[in-house]
Amino acid sequence: MVKTVFGKSTLFKLLLGEEKYQGKIISSDKFIKFPPVITEEDYNNMGIELYYKHVMFAEDWKLFKELNMLGIDTELLYRPFKTLSHGQRIKILFAIFFLKEEGVLLIDEPTNHLDREGREILAKYLNKKKGYILISHDRRFLDNTIDHIISINNTDIEVQNGNFSSWYENYKRKEKDEQVENEKLKREIRKLKVAQENTKRWSDSVESSKYGKENSHADKGHIGHLAAKMMKTSKNIERRKDKAIEDSNILILGVSFKENCPDIRNTKVVDIYREFREFGANVDIYDNWVDSDELYNEYGVRTIPQIDKDKKYSAIVLVAHDNFKTINFEYYHKAGTVVFDVKSVVDRRFVDGRL
Repeated sequence: MVKTVFGKSTLFKLLLGEEKYQGKIISSDKFIKFPPVITEEDYNNMGIELYYKHVMFAEDWKLFKELNMLGIDTELLYRPFKTLSHGQRIKILFAIFFLKEEGVLLIDEPTNHLDREGREILAKYLNKKKGYILISHDRRFLDNTIDHIISINNTDIEVQNGNFSSWYENYKRKEKDEQVENEKLKREIRKLKVAQENTKRWSDSVESSKYGKENSHADKGHIGHLAAKMMKTSKNIERRKDKAIEDSNILILGVSFKENCPDIRNTKVVDIYREFREFGANVDIYDNWVDSDELYNEYGVRTIPQIDKDKKYSAIVLVAHDNFKTINFEYYHKAGTVVFDVKSVVDRRFVDGRL
């Protein structure tokens, strides 16, 4: 039993003995956190020195073979580790720790900061490996690497054969069945409420007939006139708001489920897009993390390949990736563009609203 909220990261902490729990975890294998904690000394050393430190009876040719599979030049092994890019460091660490062969790797979001080509190379590499548990929000990456899914549910944990897509198909089917059952229950509840209200009105009517009603004569004509006037005013305001949004250009920055990853599963940004479209706005979505074809296949929406700097946007809705911080929001602010910052990424001076 875990006292904190149970999720993917908590599962890893339990297996690593970093989270308190009651009961037993039985395993014949040792669990190894990946990416590992790198010391300051390791950062200053060369990659080849890390290999000798972690792998007993290390043979250079084995490491060279692994790095070749990962598309890494072996010359990088002889540079200070801290001078390498994040993607290069991750791939070298993968090669070292799979050669270590001391236990099960617990791999947490390995595709962060990798471009599409880097993700594809790493997926092919992991597809040939065994003995790891993987956490990732990248569904395409999961499909190309795994053969089992561990599903952490509200009341239990399920292990299912297959990749992410096969699991997700089953999940959506179960979800649909549950929705049908819930709607059925809601209809039954509504029927009970109607019956209860009818019974109450009948009871009140019988009671009032016994004692009579107070002789109250409200000016129903005057009240009706005021109601009609308020309704007309409300409709006029609504029409003016609709006209202001109609034909305007709106830019949505970020469509993925989570910042700095390509996962579009359960994203709510598409709902924002559709709301603007219903008002007649022209809406562009830019997200360099997301595959436009995958987004279209899932939601019928595509991203733009790049931001048109000459295009006049009436509003920008910022969802959040680190690379969006480099955008000149001061320019848009001075041009009169409304900037809504969902994740508090932009300088407050150039933002019109935040959650």
